[in-house]
Amino acid sequence: MKVLLSSIFLILFAVQDDFTFVSENQKVVLKIDNGVRTLTWGKKSVLNLKVENIDTQKMTMSAPGIRFIKSKNPKEEVTLEITPEREVIENDTLNLHVGFRDKNNESIHHKFAILITK
Repeated sequence: MKVLLSSIFLILFAVQDDFTFVSENQKVVLKIDNGVRTLTWGKKSVLNLKVENIDTQKMTMSAPGIRFIKSKNPKEEVTLEITPEREVIENDTLNLHVGFRDKNNESIHHKFAILITK
């Protein structure tokens, strides 16, 4: 029984989405347009941040080389574009920093670490 429970836990942990951040009733889900969980050096990608219970007008995002592009639904999502270049990004990971305020007006910060491949 103990082995079965351990196996179930490992399976659930393995399928957990690293690109979802939840803080109480607020949620940020990061999706990459290529359908993969990585970026490619020198290739343009679109990053879509879908949010719940967050004011996108007061939300902050930062990462080397990102550009904001117009979203289809600006109240519920933020769309970013990036072409990872080795001259701008020091290692094989893009650190996308996201910040917003919770219901008590406290600052919430999260870092999405996105692997960059060849």
